[in-house]
Amino acid sequence: MRIEYRRMNSGMSLEILLSTTEREDLSFLEKIFPAGEVSYRLLVVNQSTEGKRIPLEGLPSYIRVINVEEKGLSRSRNLALEHAEGDVLLLADDDIRYFPGFVRRILDVHSTRSDGIIIFPMKNPEGLYFGKHRMKPYKMNDVRHVYSPQISMKRNFVRMQKLRYDERFGLGSEFSDAENYVLLQSLIRRGIKPLYAGGEAIVEHATLTSSHDLKNPGNFKARMAVFKMFHGVWVYPYFLKVLFFLLRKRMIKTRDLPQYYRMFREVLDRI
Repeated sequence: MRIEYRRMNSGMSLEILLSTTEREDLSFLEKIFPAGEVSYRLLVVNQSTEGKRIPLEGLPSYIRVINVEEKGLSRSRNLALEHAEGDVLLLADDDIRYFPGFVRRILDVHSTRSDGIIIFPMKNPEGLYFGKHRMKPYKMNDVRHVYSPQISMKRNFVRMQKLRYDERFGLGSEFSDAENYVLLQSLIRRGIKPLYAGGEAIVEHATLTSSHDLKNPGNFKARMAVFKMFHGVWVYPYFLKVLFFLLRKRMIKTRDLPQYYRMFREVLDRI
């Protein structure tokens, strides 16, 4: 694996905060970074409930690893944010592929913009962009379709805003989705809109489908919880609207309605 770390001309450094699970070495990185263009600092948070560990001996000075015996994607993100050292922080998963020049692109944008959070374009393997893509930068009002590998943050902004993920949300948590939406929407409610960087994509990710499957109990409860957080009592008509949608699309049957009502009540008791 060819890894090179260098500081960009902007004087800023990039650190990639990568969340993974049940790893015993770093060989999986070879599929993530483009050959000859892997200038980075890397903090890997490896969650393992099976006792698997990435050895800490012999790691390059610019790669740090935290092995933890817990689960929950938002917990992993928060741990990484707490221990981050780079000037600019880029969230990462272990199933992505960066395009050549991604480091320079991210630092070039951050060095010319004061925004604390900048969202970069991401494509699927078919070349289609995720979310509402524009070539020119714009302030985002809608963050429903922003995913972790798109999110970059200035570390000073993270510290100043005491930025943390809500650990009730995200894979392996009480509500298995919507962790990025909760984080970004909370900032928007405080008047801080993320900047969409525009331009070409920096990273490729497989098309995401599971998080849009409303009939999935975990996704259903996450959607209800998010709506309750940001819209209060309007969650009741929203619940009926979602049920009607699921019935109309024949994704559930009338005999399933009591189950979804029980899940809805569980959400109301927790949010």
